[in-house]
Amino acid sequence: MKVSRLIDLARLNKGTYKAIAEELGFSKTKMSDIKKGTYKPSPLDICKLAEIAGLEPSVTLFDIMKELDTEHAELWNKWRPHGDSNPGYRRERAITNIKIIKL
Repeated sequence: MKVSRLIDLARLNKGTYKAIAEELGFSKTKMSDIKKGTYKPSPLDICKLAEIAGLEPSVTLFDIMKELDTEHAELWNKWRPHGDSNPGYRRERAITNIKIIKL
């Protein structure tokens, strides 16, 4: 997902870009720069935008960071907490379940 799409989804819930900017403590200019891609939002800003948009912050964070941090995109995708489609998640869940059973 692109940051601009996330901002558009947040606008659907908040009504205006100005309202989003105010909630995040941004100026309208900074919000515009984030939307245009000339300013990279922090991970905290991404999670706050996801909450405003009604999305799961952790999943959204990994999706956005994969786009923003292209040098490490494979790692962001690998670490993304997206349930059963992530082999690492399945393995970790299986290990957790085994530990629970052994107790």
